[in-house]
Amino acid sequence: MILVAALAIQNAAHRIHMGTEPPTTLMTGTTTQIMIDVADVLRSAPVSVLTVARPRLGKMTASVAAFAVGVRRRSSSLREAWDFVFRHSSAGRVAGRVPGAR
Repeated sequence: MILVAALAIQNAAHRIHMGTEPPTTLMTGTTTQIMIDVADVLRSAPVSVLTVARPRLGKMTASVAAFAVGVRRRSSSLREAWDFVFRHSSAGRVAGRVPGAR
């Protein structure tokens, strides 16, 4: 739980001090913000919101795409890529193994 608290502090500090930049916690903060920005675009949010959301959406989508390309290049198969992502996620650490692996 100490690590969860540390991640929460990191996310909060980033939101307060660097809110227009992509989060430093890629898979949690960035994917969450991408979905918030997509919702703003789809619901035709006010122009003041969209002028911030659209450029941020582009930056963050590029970050996630670069991460995905890096994981895929490191892996020889999609299964290996999934195994890598799972093992490096909090779910993988809690479970201690990849589902189906022996």
